[in-house]
Amino acid sequence: SREIIRARDPIKQKLVFDIPPKSYMINYLKPGDDSQNISSKQVFISKYATVADLKHKALKECGLYKENEPETDSRLRDYFNQNSRQVLDDKKTLLSYNLPYEPDLLLEKKNEQGNEYTEKLEHFQEWRRKQA
Repeated sequence: SREIIRARDPIKQKLVFDIPPKSYMINYLKPGDDSQNISSKQVFISKYATVADLKHKALKECGLYKENEPETDSRLRDYFNQNSRQVLDDKKTLLSYNLPYEPDLLLEKKNEQGNEYTEKLEHFQEWRRKQA
């Protein structure tokens, strides 16, 4: 949903209106989907929000949110021009990254044992090449 967001500018330390919020394309695997098909969801949030805020909102909107799940059980990876650039730091603001318009981000979650991420980057890269 597109909403008007009031956020604190980290540099000027003033409340600002972010109209419209920036759009992020979140790519993820649906839980229990054995086909390994990647799903996508457009998520709107202020560019002044932290990566953790975007990740939390994306988890909820993609149906992947679990109450009391540790923040370290999921992460967002910047994926640009069919290349993985970096895992985004939860503590940084989205504005601190040089992300393009409607960036492709991969939402990765740890598996049931909590020791590795279920979304294999190679699988996502292959899927993106087919989409291009």
